[in-house]
Parts: sequence; C-alpha cells; structure tokens
Amino acid sequence: KALAKALVKLESNNNDISDILDQIDIADIVKDSSQEKEAEAKIEKAKKIQEIEIDKIDFTFDDRVSERLDEKNMQLAELASSIKEKGLLQPILVAKADTGYYIVAGHRRVEAHKLLGKEKIKARVIKADEENLASISLIENLQREDLDLIETAMALKKYKEEFDKSYEELAKEIGKSKPYVVKVISVLNLPEEIIKDIKENKSTKDINALNMLNTYAKKISVHMRTDGGNAYNIGAGDDFKKVKNEILELYQGFLKYGRGWLKDEIDK
Repeated sequence: KALAKALVKLESNNNDISDILDQIDIADIVKDSSQEKEAEAKIEKAKKIQEIEIDKIDFTFDDRVSERLDEKNMQLAELASSIKEKGLLQPILVAKADTGYYIVAGHRRVEAHKLLGKEKIKARVIKADEENLASISLIENLQREDLDLIETAMALKKYKEEFDKSYEELAKEIGKSKPYVVKVISVLNLPEEIIKDIKENKSTKDINALNMLNTYAKKISVHMRTDGGNAYNIGAGDDFKKVKNEILELYQGFLKYGRGWLKDEIDK
C-alpha cells in the first residue's frame, strides 16, 4: 500500500523516482505485507475443513439455544442413507471448547453419522464467544429448509430471552424486519391446537394471517396473559371457551379459504 501511494504521487507530480523512494518507509511496506499475509492465513484457516472425533462434540450448547425435532421426526435414516451414498456434502459447524467442540450447526448430520457407526465427521471449526455462537447457531438453524414456523418462533423467542435482546436487536442480527420477528414470536400465543397443527402438519407459514388471528383474539379475549405465556391456555368459563372456539373456527376457515376470507370474517 505504501509503495502504491508513492507511485501514484510520482505519476501525478512528475517527480523523480529517487525523490519518491526516499519518502517510502520500508517498514510500512513490510507491515502492510505482513498484515495481508496474516489476514489471508486466517481466511484459509477458517476455510479449512477438519475431521473431528464425534465423541468430543458437546451438544449442550446447541440444545440450549435452539429447539430440536424429536429424533423420530428427524428422518435420520434418509439422511444417513444419503451420507452413505454421496458422502457429507456440507461439513458441520463447531466451536472449539476446552476439551472438545461445541456444536453450532449440524446436529442431525452428527446423529446420522452415529447411525452409520462413524467415529469422525468433517467439520469447520470457528472461534467465537458464547453470544456470537448463539447468534451463529440461530442463523444457521433458521436457514434449514425443513424448519417449521413453530420451531422458528421458539428458536427466536429462546434466543431473545436468553440474551435479553430487544426485537430490534434480534431483527438486525438475523437480517429480518422487526415486524417479522414480532409476528413470528407471537404465533406461540395461539391456542395449543393451532400450534400443534402447524408443527405436525406444517399447515401454514402465513405469519400475516396468524397475526390477524392474534390481533383479533386480543380484542375479544378477557383472559389474556402479559407474561409471554400462551394467551389462550388459561382461564375458565364460557367466555374463555367462546374465544378459543371462535379462533379455532377462524383458523380452520383460513386453511380452507385463505387469508382474504379470514380478513373479511374478522372485519365483519
């Protein structure tokens, strides 16, 4: 960089090359070169894929910051079969721990390797503090194609509470808007029947329609919680049952007729 600056100055001022060279501090050139080589070495190291021992992987951190599917729903047999046939196409992501590694992304790939009786797995090893690891883990998990809306909501809520993040901070970290984050997390306030249906049947990912249901329920419900719990899972009596049943009926109608129908019904 220092040499380049000097040459630019030489060209612009028509100075003698000897004059310019006298102004160049060779230490700056060596420093710049050293920094660039150091940066390149770090990049190459980050890109390097290692084979690590599976029994040295700690899953505690991953379980704490992200919701996992039950093993029976993981479709491990299919994943294991694919890995056996084609190999591991995408290495797992881990962080170095004192005595091993924390899993950041790739929990199911590890389980599939265990199913195949493998003792090692390809991994990319990173360095990060606890909060950064949680953020990386969250983002990696949100990019999973098979992640349903409820898993997404639970992962966002758990990370938000674990690290005391505002909606704005959380939205910025995952590259989404604040309204998106608020709407997704609010899905967890819906009746358990709806949450179960979305999780088990992947019936919808329409957060705007589900947000309509939430907003409408808040207007008519007299049994709302303010502590972040399930808004419709408490209370008793006819009022509670009426609110819950009406929301369930609207949900079923939405699945059948769409968001436009739901809006018209709510606006009546």
